[in-house]
Amino acid sequence: MRYVAKFTRFLLLTASMLAVGPTLAETLTQAQIADQIIGKDLVGHRNGMTVRLRFNADGRVAMKAAFITGAGTWAFKGDRL
Repeated sequence: MRYVAKFTRFLLLTASMLAVGPTLAETLTQAQIADQIIGKDLVGHRNGMTVRLRFNADGRVAMKAAFITGAGTWAFKGDRL
């Protein structure tokens, strides 16, 4: 019974922390976004493939995956990409 009470308190504490978490997030500025992405290789995984993106300062973006490559442009609109 003691274990159940401790586990219940743990779940309630965790749930309360998760409920507060998203409200603490702040919108990044253009400068903060640029610092995070420009000139860096961003790596993600989609459908079992590794996907790499590189955002360049001149507004070009390149994408590479296993058998696919792509290119395009990007721009800021306010504090959005």
